[in-house]
Amino acid sequence: MKNAVFLGLCLHICTFVFAQEAGPFLDLSGAVPAGDKHVFSFEVSPYCADRIHEISGEKFKIPTIEINFNGIPLETKSCKTRGRSTLHFKRKSFSISLLEPFVLGEREIKKLALNSLVMDQHYYRNRLSFLLMEKIGIFKLENTFTELRINGRSAGLYLAIQKPEDYIRALNSPLLTRREYKGRYTLEYASCEDAREQVKRLRSIPKLTKALKGQQLFDSLNVVLHMDQYFKWLAFNYLIKNGDYTDELFLFLDSDENRFDIIPWDYDDIFQRQPHESYERRNKVLDHKLLFSGEAYLDIVIDKDSILYLKFLNGFQEVLALLTPEVIKETFEKVYAELQPYYTDKEIIAQSEYDHYGPTVLNILKEDLRHQFYNVLMQRKSIETIIEAELGRMVE
Repeated sequence: MKNAVFLGLCLHICTFVFAQEAGPFLDLSGAVPAGDKHVFSFEVSPYCADRIHEISGEKFKIPTIEINFNGIPLETKSCKTRGRSTLHFKRKSFSISLLEPFVLGEREIKKLALNSLVMDQHYYRNRLSFLLMEKIGIFKLENTFTELRINGRSAGLYLAIQKPEDYIRALNSPLLTRREYKGRYTLEYASCEDAREQVKRLRSIPKLTKALKGQQLFDSLNVVLHMDQYFKWLAFNYLIKNGDYTDELFLFLDSDENRFDIIPWDYDDIFQRQPHESYERRNKVLDHKLLFSGEAYLDIVIDKDSILYLKFLNGFQEVLALLTPEVIKETFEKVYAELQPYYTDKEIIAQSEYDHYGPTVLNILKEDLRHQFYNVLMQRKSIETIIEAELGRMVE
């Protein structure tokens, strides 16, 4: 508790300093009605309840389960624990498949993830990022905060999110893959006979970059991948200093255009001081400032090719035009208003003691939101200056 108080004091001082220079005041007095809280309920055997909490590092498929959402029974096909890091925590994340769709947000969905947010400090980073990416048109998965109750007891605060394969099926997309490190791709879903050939197009990107340059390279890449969307994604990752994004990207085949579009994923590592690989390693492969990480081969090519980098800067300007200080302010306030009813429920928030960062409380949430809000505004202002300078040098 002493550490939490000390952290709160430090954040308060930093927030005050940033607020003097960074623009609009963040109003954290709002809250959605307590009756608008969402609740997922699991009914499982006592044995399964114990296994969910106690098993570590292994996935566990729940053999028999009844699931309700806001009191409405869902016809469950399967439910199992999921994730990489979260499998080692008491509060597990879950992957759920349904026999019949239910309404989450504005869509009917049949596949979703219940993410325990154990690695999401103060629980707001994923939801905030998703809302901001909606504003720039690169994120469309339904998602919402929810409590999870298992056999009548609170398991804490979760984020319910539509799974990428559920989203792309509604678009009649026949293919979903996930980008991994070192140019690898994991096939997540395929309903087309040429799935392997389509994924080969993504794997052929290094060959394109070695054979072509400038506008010809952009045109060839744009046939394979929606480059404008990719540029915006890179720009957003820099704006919010996403420390781990290279392998947190799904790509689906747009059947109408016969090229891949993006679905970003996992934003609990934002507001980082340095990229996943460290600044030392990043600076060995990248020359420009506005790419946060150099782990992906394509990002290095964008940094080196003047035409690609110019188009990236133009995309960055589009992102900033959409994410104005007022839009950022409204988004931070919306996330707080959504979280506040869960934070004031002692049974829910008590479960935070099992999370990676330990217990959280409402006052510390407020201070962290204010601190990061002004940091983002300062970052945005700095980026505008850097873009102007880099565009000036490229014209010269």
